[in-house]
Amino acid sequence: MPYIDIDIDIDDFLDGLKSRDIQEVIEWLRDNDHLSEEDLIEEIDTPRSYTGEKFEESLLKLRGHSSSLSTEEEEYIINLANRIS
Repeated sequence: MPYIDIDIDIDDFLDGLKSRDIQEVIEWLRDNDHLSEEDLIEEIDTPRSYTGEKFEESLLKLRGHSSSLSTEEEEYIINLANRIS
């Protein structure tokens, strides 16, 4: 199979993408360990205060650790989230 070397400016490439294509790039970066969920969350929702920062840190600690919680704790968190949305 022939090898082709193409020099593309990354800014031009990204600027030409549609929203769905950008989502695919983000998914590829995440799937190939170049970007973590925490990176995405921190960029999207930066806390505005010390309390907000602690809240975001706490959410990140909970993420993916539901097996460490009691049934009552899980139900409390689920009910709290349902109240908000």
